[in-house]
Amino acid sequence: MSLHYKLRHRIFSRTRVQFPQLRDQKPLCAAVQLRLRQLPGVSDVVVRPGTGSIILSHPEGPVAIEEVVALVAKTPNVIASSPPPPPPFRPPQRRDTEKIYHASGWTLLLTGGYLLYLFAKNLLARAPAVSAATTFTAHIFTVPAVVASVLAAPVVRQAVANWRRHRTLDMGMISTGLLVVSMAMGNVVAALTVFWLFNLSSWLENRIRIHTRQAVRDMLAGRSRNAWLLVDAVETEVPVTSLQPGAVVVVRRGDVFPVDGVIVEGAALVNESSMTGEPLPVPRDKGSRVLAGTVLEEGEVQVRAEKTGEQTRLAAIIRCIEEAENDSGQLQRISERFSRTMVPVSLLIAGLVFVYSGSLVQAMVVLIISCPCVLRLATSVAVSSAMTVAATDSVFIKGGRYVELAGRTNVLVLDKTGTITETASEVTEVVVFDRRFKEQTLLQLAASAQKYWAHPLSRAVLAKAEQENIPLLSARNADLLVGQGVCAEIGGQEVLVGNHAFMKARGVRGFALDSAEKEISWRNDCLLVARGQRLLGLLQTRSRLRDQVNVSLQRMRALGIHHIVLLTGDGEAGIADLGEQFTVDEVHWTQTPEQKAAWIKQWKGEHPEDVVAMVGDGINDAPAFAAADLSFAIGEGGSDVAVEYCDIVLQRGGVTQVAATFELGRDSLQVITESYALALGMNSLALFLTSLGMIPAVAGAIIHNAATVAAVVNATKLRRQRGRQESLEQDEL
Repeated sequence: MSLHYKLRHRIFSRTRVQFPQLRDQKPLCAAVQLRLRQLPGVSDVVVRPGTGSIILSHPEGPVAIEEVVALVAKTPNVIASSPPPPPPFRPPQRRDTEKIYHASGWTLLLTGGYLLYLFAKNLLARAPAVSAATTFTAHIFTVPAVVASVLAAPVVRQAVANWRRHRTLDMGMISTGLLVVSMAMGNVVAALTVFWLFNLSSWLENRIRIHTRQAVRDMLAGRSRNAWLLVDAVETEVPVTSLQPGAVVVVRRGDVFPVDGVIVEGAALVNESSMTGEPLPVPRDKGSRVLAGTVLEEGEVQVRAEKTGEQTRLAAIIRCIEEAENDSGQLQRISERFSRTMVPVSLLIAGLVFVYSGSLVQAMVVLIISCPCVLRLATSVAVSSAMTVAATDSVFIKGGRYVELAGRTNVLVLDKTGTITETASEVTEVVVFDRRFKEQTLLQLAASAQKYWAHPLSRAVLAKAEQENIPLLSARNADLLVGQGVCAEIGGQEVLVGNHAFMKARGVRGFALDSAEKEISWRNDCLLVARGQRLLGLLQTRSRLRDQVNVSLQRMRALGIHHIVLLTGDGEAGIADLGEQFTVDEVHWTQTPEQKAAWIKQWKGEHPEDVVAMVGDGINDAPAFAAADLSFAIGEGGSDVAVEYCDIVLQRGGVTQVAATFELGRDSLQVITESYALALGMNSLALFLTSLGMIPAVAGAIIHNAATVAAVVNATKLRRQRGRQESLEQDEL
């Protein structure tokens, strides 16, 4: 049973939490105080029996409340009898004002069972399921007619809404008329079935939409939602959503900036690859602007907020997903237009059958069979199922048409930074200038000087040293100059590791290099190493390719992507070695955002039949997104602008998820084609046999309904296949 407590006050260096069980329990408070002093990072503990409050001092940083509660609960005689803890913080969600045009799930379940009963009674009993009646009133007040009327209500509301929007007669209006005529003629089961299927389809679409939104919220809820607000020189932890413009927040190493704002105090090294595409962190100090979503790699700053709330990534993603359902795809629009076009055709066929047979019931069933609503239902369900499957894989598709475009894409344009490469780096070469030193010695000095810092290049050097089993030396007085380099005392001598400007400022000698060495040492992805004021050599680094890039590119070529292009803002030196790691058809470097967009426009002009997709992660990719037919944004570290303006958000996985999305799009088109063939084939057979009187009208209606159900069930195949795949993966684990 959980322990009841209240967090009364919390700042960076002090926490006050109250436990009702400790009130007026002096011996128990003394025992708790002794136990809590064992917590790492806690310098002092005060327990007040009068209020049951515990005050912890932790000058090096906050302690986890969960650890405090766990230690208190382990103290003997503490009664853990508190109510359940409050629900976790959730960001505010937009109120759902969309109208619902379907019956509830329980209503569908009960009426579906009743419908099966009517079918079974019609097939197995000699007497019809609905007894013949002689008057219109008698038909209206039968149980099937009442059930059909209940299910017709939401369909009628939707038909009226469509009439107001399009000013055209659709199958909803015709179906409403069919209900009245069917009840008047005593043939209620057919109309009841049609309305039940209409409601089932709408219910499935709504459930898929809710599931997609919930997948978004569940994935994002695990992110940090708090920030340190500075008020009167006191730091207080508050929810990010409570921050207002003008507030000052404190951001430390490893934190994500929660707001867009200006640094008012301090200096830091900021990873801005999500916004600018620059793979290496950049220095930012007082007066510099910082953006929400960028990461503070080193240092500590105070930031005055300028933009908060709806400009955050969470709000942008959820807003994009919730607006996605209003965007229908090309196949969906074609099926809707075909349904409207078929209205007069269906009426004509039904009229001819009535003239030929003289049976109004047979003509009504022919009208029902010729209704192409199944095409609209199958398309909608298949596309929505694909969006749900994608959302469960952290791929958020903003509209049905983008599922179809993913299925037809055959040209792919890639950005480099954050798309095919990671922001982390790796050491590729050790260049020694002073021949008295070995490469291992140079690497040992660089790693030993940087072992206390979390800069991406420092991590690359340490990883290289660990890979080669090089022991680290003791370093004293290590100091980091943000954005320039590190100095430390090793073996009684000063060791410097940093860029060219850092070495020049420190008076380092030995820069008489040949042209090739000068070119390489001036680059930002190289670390110069000096000892005793003399330059010893450099470590060349590069961004690592994301996992499975080659496999993903081969997979996409197998799916029909015949042309893959790399457009990057990096210089030629920054991508020279990429050609050895994977193969693309074209590579263009030093590309501005406008040049990326111009290349895409030129290709589309020369190859108008091609469907071009663009993959990027920064604001510099937005013009190319607009020029492409389909755009992907890497949401894992991607900028808010990229996420806002793209068509598909990849929350993780990079190019691997791009390939999976293309495959999902193609599978969706295949499923839609199968559903169309199934529905049109069965309905054509039923229409032919019913029109010529070769089968009873009820049998024709049953075949039509079976075709509709089969097509819709087939359209959900993507979700069912995904569920089986996840089950197999869990069994393998």
